[in-house]
Amino acid sequence: MENKILIVSFECVPDASYTATKILMLTDCLTRAFSVDVLTLKYEGLAHLEKWLGARIYRVPVENMSLKERISTFRRALSRQLEGGMYDVVHFTDPFGGLVASNLKDNYGFNTIYDIYTLSSWDLKFLDISQSLYNQLKEDESICLEKADRILVPSLTMLEYFSKKGLGEKIRYIPGVVKLHKKPEKTNEDTFNILYMGSFSGWEDIDTFFNAIKRLRKQKKIQVVVVGFTQAEKLGDIVSKIQKIGIDDVFRFEGPRYGSELEEIFKKIDAGVVPLNDSNRNILGGVIPLKMLDIMSASIPVITTATPAIDSAFKNGEEILLYNSGDANTLFAHMLALSEHNTLREMIGENGRKKIESEFSGEPWRKRMLVYYSELLDISIDNISIAGEWEESETREMIVKELQHVVSRQRETTTSTTNRKLKKRGLHTQTSTRTKKVRVNSAQEDTFKIKR
Repeated sequence: MENKILIVSFECVPDASYTATKILMLTDCLTRAFSVDVLTLKYEGLAHLEKWLGARIYRVPVENMSLKERISTFRRALSRQLEGGMYDVVHFTDPFGGLVASNLKDNYGFNTIYDIYTLSSWDLKFLDISQSLYNQLKEDESICLEKADRILVPSLTMLEYFSKKGLGEKIRYIPGVVKLHKKPEKTNEDTFNILYMGSFSGWEDIDTFFNAIKRLRKQKKIQVVVVGFTQAEKLGDIVSKIQKIGIDDVFRFEGPRYGSELEEIFKKIDAGVVPLNDSNRNILGGVIPLKMLDIMSASIPVITTATPAIDSAFKNGEEILLYNSGDANTLFAHMLALSEHNTLREMIGENGRKKIESEFSGEPWRKRMLVYYSELLDISIDNISIAGEWEESETREMIVKELQHVVSRQRETTTSTTNRKLKKRGLHTQTSTRTKKVRVNSAQEDTFKIKR
């Protein structure tokens, strides 16, 4: 009888986030050997029930709810799913659904796998939630760690962290995974184009990045391309900050991009910067950002912060360029060197891609994941193919279409809401003769004029 797996994630899938993309890759991996169901969140435009990649995906409607309400609704849906599911393994990515699985595992006789990219308790510190809710979720996380049959971690630093907490026997190391991009055919431009991917999160070294950009702008013709979904209020704050520093004229905000749209942007990029601070998430947790791996997979040289996990995984000066958190001088020097030396840029980019292909791409990741499942369930995986990516499947067109819909809605929301915020701040004007353009691209390619 075929083993049955339930993947549980407090995410909207598909989406442009890396966790959502990982869920797609995990689904593609596990359907090669098992019967798979997936439980995720539902937002506008997505179906309640769908079948793709050989799995059934169930989505829980949580539109217009607070975080606490979304968690409660999701947990109730998971409880109902487990009642009639007859699963052998519940594979979850966070404590929002993981707590229910952990508490019901003995009742229904399934194993649990806690697949950690980062601990929610580290990330939630940077969000505006009540202390009581934070404390409860941190306790839920501890229960998930204690009761899990296997804990998957994406770095050796995180493996060491959990081993010291007495969890070593059930910890398994599996690197982060990204889909390899086609090597972009670079367009020749006089401008040195720098890519920042993300949402200006609290665990990032944003001020150091801005200070280094300010110095580089004085010496080189540059453009900073920002890709990712940022909440409107945060984006308004960022626009105000770069305007105050005097670097707003070199920033272009693209919003979320995925697939061919992202690859079009990669064609114009000369270097990617992934700035990290010294928070527990980066230092103790050893998170290796998936966006960093994604950029490297396109043969784009990356500059990032030296953390224990990144320092041990990549060769500084050969596969990547590192700087210490807060050190704007070194970050500036790295960007300047890449802007002036094509050979260095090509070497770092090519070596970085080779590293991603050998250790962080789909095939080695799938092999390791299936080995861990065979160990847990005491089954053989000898005849299971690990070749090929999910984008080659018949469902590619449908998935990409849904992703583009979700991303388009995010861009429209970012643009319209930020426009209102900027008007309230007195920053959106078309009457001043002294204006600088901060480009915030939406589906309509809107351009905001920011008063200097």
